[in-house]
Amino acid sequence: MKVLYVYYTRNNHCKEIVENLSLIVPGDIVELDDGRKKKGVLSYLMSGRDAMKEHSVPLRKIPYRPANYDVVVVVSPVWASHLSTPVRTFLMEYPLKGKTVFVLSSAGPDVEEIFETMAALATKRPFYR
Repeated sequence: MKVLYVYYTRNNHCKEIVENLSLIVPGDIVELDDGRKKKGVLSYLMSGRDAMKEHSVPLRKIPYRPANYDVVVVVSPVWASHLSTPVRTFLMEYPLKGKTVFVLSSAGPDVEEIFETMAALATKRPFYR
């Protein structure tokens, strides 16, 4: 079983989650890179605004093809009670339909809604409980 871990992080919380999971279930790891500065108040505020408006951002090309994996684990921070913009972009750009996909979040009060959004984007259909 081939596993791919995909994550975005501003403060290394999601990175720690992925690194710990990969010790239990080994796999390839990809940190999404949008080329933006990750530090500072302005960057933090702009990230929250983009997440609330459900924007997408250009991502640097990832070194692995998700289509070549049996399982894809996607880990995202929560920004302003929304899915992070880089993870939203990844899920919109890379087809995961038919894959076993696990979605995780580092924190946040509205994670259930975030998971529903991630699942819907990953499968390109609404997520039903």
